[in-house]
Amino acid sequence: MDHFSIITVVPRLPPAIDGVGDYALNLARQLRQDFNIHTQFVVGDPTWEGPSQIQEFPVHRVNRCSSKVFISVLERLDASALLLNYVGYGYAKRGCPFWLKEGLQCWKTTLLDRILVTMFHEAYASGPPWTSAFWLSSSQKQIVTQILRQSDASVASNHIVAQILNRLQSINNYASEICPIFSSVGEPEHPLPLLSRPRRLVVFGTRSVRKRSYERGRERLQKLCRDLAIEEIYDIGTPLDLNISQLVNLPIKVMGVRTSAEISILLSQAVAGFTDYPTELLAKSSIFAAFCAHRVVPVISTRSKLCQADGLEAGTHYWKPDVQDKHLTIVNAQAIADKAFAWYQTHNLAAQAKTFNRLLRLHKQT
Repeated sequence: MDHFSIITVVPRLPPAIDGVGDYALNLARQLRQDFNIHTQFVVGDPTWEGPSQIQEFPVHRVNRCSSKVFISVLERLDASALLLNYVGYGYAKRGCPFWLKEGLQCWKTTLLDRILVTMFHEAYASGPPWTSAFWLSSSQKQIVTQILRQSDASVASNHIVAQILNRLQSINNYASEICPIFSSVGEPEHPLPLLSRPRRLVVFGTRSVRKRSYERGRERLQKLCRDLAIEEIYDIGTPLDLNISQLVNLPIKVMGVRTSAEISILLSQAVAGFTDYPTELLAKSSIFAAFCAHRVVPVISTRSKLCQADGLEAGTHYWKPDVQDKHLTIVNAQAIADKAFAWYQTHNLAAQAKTFNRLLRLHKQT
């Protein structure tokens, strides 16, 4: 396949801890491996500090949130296709990156054969009148609408984002595709059955999610550990200002920040993953994706109404202890882990690379 160069715009990349950056870097590797697509990264956060090359991918930083600065960076790069990873708060403190929208519009309209594909990890925020999200949602919506207008194709991380985009893009002759987030910590090809693993549970993710999981899900976590005869818990991520051992009467191993390869090994040696995350947004969670990819049973502690969306159902693809009255046995856990693993394979990293290869080469097909 012929060599093809693209620009990928992200808020941050490693060494910063950023889920969108991890997503973009994993996708770039797969596009290079499977389709000979070479990625040049543009980092949109001026405060980001990192190398000028990561895993042989050139990295350019926008040193000021200005459309002129952004355009000058883009025009130095020899590429006619751009993949934007959009999450408003990643590019502006209040989630209103006008400079990004204006820069993309200028880049897109300068030459007719340029292709813009946007991956919407999120659309725009909303909230009650006493929050900034309420007052800024109109501006955020305007920016998303304008970026959609410039995009030749758009991809949504879940059904909620897709519904928002499809309402906004009535002027376009295409609907947004849905690609749930893939695991950024590996995809073992043949994960072991749960009975062949240590009775270990993993709590993994950002500080806020893990803290919520322990504090709000304490009783559910303790019951889960009894039901599955869990012998120890691995806490993976930035250390918490929390005495976990006082909340859970089990041995806790605080693993701290680990590499993707190390996290993959730890997940492959666990039977369950525990997190507090809205069930209607599971498809956009890299934590949930990691649990599914490693064939552990995902346990969702959040107290929220049941939501069947993105092909996911409680009791089938994940365990939700607050609405399921029976005990979770290792046999039930295996059945759920298998269903979650099968669901994940439909949109794993290789499948998504295939999708983005098709979208990014639109101008070569017309």
